[in-house]
Amino acid sequence: MQVDHIRPRYYGGGHEEDNLQILCRVCNTFKGTETIAFRTHTSPLPSPPVNFAILAFPANEQRNGTGWIHFLKRNVNFFYRCAAVQSVNIHNDHICHIVLHAGNDPAWVAADLRKELWEMVCRGKPTGVSSIRAICFSVAGADQAIDQMILLSTPTGAIRRIPLDSYRTAQAGDGTALCAAHLTDTALVITDQGNGYIRTVTQLPEGAPSSDPTLLHPYWHLVPNERIVATLSLPERAAHGYLVLLTHRGRIKRLPLEAIHAAGMERCQLITPDAGQSVGWAVSTAGNDDLILVTRWGYALRCAATDVPLMEGRMAGIPAMRLPTIDDIAGMGVAVSAAWLLCVTASGSVTLRSPDAIPLQRCGEEGRYLQKIGAEAATVIAAHTVTPADHLLLISSTNRRMIVPIARVLRPTRSLSRYEIPELRLAESIVTALVIPGT
Repeated sequence: MQVDHIRPRYYGGGHEEDNLQILCRVCNTFKGTETIAFRTHTSPLPSPPVNFAILAFPANEQRNGTGWIHFLKRNVNFFYRCAAVQSVNIHNDHICHIVLHAGNDPAWVAADLRKELWEMVCRGKPTGVSSIRAICFSVAGADQAIDQMILLSTPTGAIRRIPLDSYRTAQAGDGTALCAAHLTDTALVITDQGNGYIRTVTQLPEGAPSSDPTLLHPYWHLVPNERIVATLSLPERAAHGYLVLLTHRGRIKRLPLEAIHAAGMERCQLITPDAGQSVGWAVSTAGNDDLILVTRWGYALRCAATDVPLMEGRMAGIPAMRLPTIDDIAGMGVAVSAAWLLCVTASGSVTLRSPDAIPLQRCGEEGRYLQKIGAEAATVIAAHTVTPADHLLLISSTNRRMIVPIARVLRPTRSLSRYEIPELRLAESIVTALVIPGT
């Protein structure tokens, strides 16, 4: 270790204690005659630097998990010209999550991590990270890391919230992952019998990743044989829009969110499904958006949300699209500005396509086949609309969790982007795909 002058002596810096800091030899050499205070945690820069300078690639004997954490922390700190990094974690050999101290914009460094730094890491092939070519970089501010939650439940109604960082590093089973949410959101829990239960996320009990959800008392008193099948996270601002519900066999209905909020904490009848028509998906819409429905065989229908008539809570809805007997719905999304249609198959194929590539039709018509959804005879297990700032949380059949930044998959100049999940093991498949909203 060496004593460094924050303001170099070359520029008049003195030997006062406030102008001294302890740096390693590599950092001191790289800093040179720049004025960088690593004793502070907030960047002094008004805007991101133009270049991302890579330094001190670990020696062969240091290419383990600890060595790579030091390497990433050092480079990001130099980028922000301060000790901006709060923590660096490499999870499950392929997820690298960097948390910054408050006051540092994570968006500054995200693009550069996916470019210059990523290429450097790939060439390094560290021995301590076996799947380094599949590593997923994500960067968040300290407040974002605390705020992001995963809502988990058992079918009988035991539910809790878990911080995202804790959930994705947990090894044991934690119940069914319902959705990602912020602490300020409202959670609308929907059952197979069409009932809705609404709470703010902060009202839900918080649990540890190792908690056994079967030991939790059910948070709602469900009616006999009723199961939780879907949860929708509603931001604070989404109080005056509309809720759209969709069943597995393609019946759809729309109702105002105001009526649901008016019911308060009481059970609210959202839809009365026909026999074999359990509710599968729910989205919120401002009213003038387009809806996109995708089936497991890869057919899609895009229609205006206003095509779905407003209905009372007990009504069963109308046919959303014509489905073959052996096909059913895989997901639904809202085509808002800057959104892309995301499809995930069980075999690990992820595709992003522009909604504009799907022709606008009327509700109830036959969908159009989506080419290149994955391998031949691939089954779509989830479909969402996403933005480049979002992340994709994938859960495998062995309960492994993988985080994929949407920006890593997206090729903005193309109408179709495709990505194969390389982390899947032999006989392993994707069973759940959730979207973690960006900021």
